[in-house]
Parts: sequence; structure tokens; C-alpha cells
Amino acid sequence: MYEVAQGRDGAGEFVHGTVLPEDRRVAIEQALLAAGPPKPCTEHARRFALVHSVSGFDPQNYVELGGCHRIMSTGSGGTVFAQGEAALAELIDKP
Repeated sequence: MYEVAQGRDGAGEFVHGTVLPEDRRVAIEQALLAAGPPKPCTEHARRFALVHSVSGFDPQNYVELGGCHRIMSTGSGGTVFAQGEAALAELIDKP
């Protein structure tokens, strides 16, 4: 997880990371695959997560944990933007 300091734009600072248990990983993958097109939104997210395979292979998913809950997936096929939900953010941010 990364956090952007109040009043700052740009890259966030690393806060913590973990290897997800199988059941949570599967639930997050399903939510990422089910995400639809992004909705218009101008809110800023102060926290986001980078979700990717422990092998380091594509895609890498950047998920806003607040604000608009947008998702940006990058990989060899290009970049795709999608709309996440608060439930996905809670699943990712769960201790």
C-alpha cells in the first residue's frame, strides 16, 4: 500500500506490503476482472495499492483505496482503466 501526503500530488510513499492468502487473492482477482469502465469522478485518492503476481508477471494493477476507486492495469497489452468499488478497496486493505 502507498499513501500520498496531504496537499501533495505525485507518487505515494510505500507504507506496507504482503503476500495475500489464496482466498483473498482469488476474491481480489475476480473483482478486478469484473470491474467495468471508469465513471466520471474528480475525487483524489490519498491511498492506493499495487496488486500483482508474486512472480512479477503482468498485469500490474493500481487500485485507488479511496476517492473514485479507479483501477489502472498495465501490462504487455497496454494500459486499461476500470472502475473499482469500495468493497474491493476494503478487501485489499484488510489486515
